[in-house]
Amino acid sequence: WHGTEYRIAPFPFGGYVKIYGQEPLEEAEGDVAKAEEIARDPESFHSKSIFKKLATVFAGPFMNIVLCFAILPFVFMIGKIQPKILDQKAIVIDVEKDSPAALVGLQAGDEILTLEGSEISNWGDLLLQVSLHPDAKVTLSFKRNGKIETVSPSLILNPNIKQASGYLGIEPFQYYGNEAIIDTVQKDSPASIAGILSGDEVVQIDGKPIKYWTEMTTLVQAGEGKPLKLAVLRDGKTVSLEMKPKFNEANEVWRIGVTKKIDESLYYLKKHGFVESISLGGKEGVKLLGLTFNILKRLFTGKLSYKALGGPIQIAKATSSAAKTGFGPFLYLLAFLSLQLGVLNLLPIPVLDGGHIVFMAVEGIMRKPIHPKVRAISMQMGLFVLLGLMVVVTINDVNTIWGFSNILEAIKGIF
Repeated sequence: WHGTEYRIAPFPFGGYVKIYGQEPLEEAEGDVAKAEEIARDPESFHSKSIFKKLATVFAGPFMNIVLCFAILPFVFMIGKIQPKILDQKAIVIDVEKDSPAALVGLQAGDEILTLEGSEISNWGDLLLQVSLHPDAKVTLSFKRNGKIETVSPSLILNPNIKQASGYLGIEPFQYYGNEAIIDTVQKDSPASIAGILSGDEVVQIDGKPIKYWTEMTTLVQAGEGKPLKLAVLRDGKTVSLEMKPKFNEANEVWRIGVTKKIDESLYYLKKHGFVESISLGGKEGVKLLGLTFNILKRLFTGKLSYKALGGPIQIAKATSSAAKTGFGPFLYLLAFLSLQLGVLNLLPIPVLDGGHIVFMAVEGIMRKPIHPKVRAISMQMGLFVLLGLMVVVTINDVNTIWGFSNILEAIKGIF
């Protein structure tokens, strides 16, 4: 239609825009004479001015970034349910034993001020910075009794999630609203058989005091199926029970069949007005842009493992989780993905828009077009790098979400 060929494929994967004359040698199927003819054609992309070519190539990534900044104000207007503590100062509630925080002497009551030079104004800031430094030694400053001190904890991988994320050992959700109070008890589960009721608070397991839900789950896993002696608080009285956990093969964990009671008063729907949402959306966009560049910098300098990257499978999983949480979180993820797509497309790798921009910069300096054969070889090398990265990241996705050992066991089970 009007000189453009449109195509709808049966599988919505690998969509692209191919501009006439952008890769003359490829379009001429290796015929150099024909490629030079295409390059000289006034309608060809190759024959246009450097400015027009730059504007065309830059437009795609630019609109990805613009889309992010256009969506973010709506995220703040719609609002999202979030824990109240995320907006509060990062004052340590408790410290996990033998954690990175414990090893450098952090204590309850310490106020975290900076991490790796980034200012920490609330728990939300701290959790973000910690998550970005898996398996890394960081510099952290905090205030104790009016005095500012500095420590250098070596963060570890977060044991509570499958993605490669940093862990310090003072994360508030281990303690904030995390009392071991039972909400629902599954029928015929170990908890049901033992006589646990909704509203019971587990205060002791095998003589060890329990204060938080995470402490309870840790002891259940450590028991590896052995009968456990529990003390629960019920209507102000302590009740003694005995329970034998059951192994869940799908998740490879020991289960007792209960869910945690959620205190809804600790959460709220955070909404903003129109003008404030525009301002907050712009600030958040700049913050996400800086975060994306920070991640890229640390990847290329080897300070962040490729295992922290997520590919199509993790993107689908994260999108599904965000959609279940609400429309606001879904839009936020969509905006962040669009921003990352725009920035990644500007990387100086042939095949990507950034690679084309580099070619044009070289042509501008040399004042003559790059030979079609040189472009073709560069494009093939860029495609090889890109496909290799896609394969590595997808393999990482599969291993992170399902685990190769689980997949191999499942295959063995078939035969």
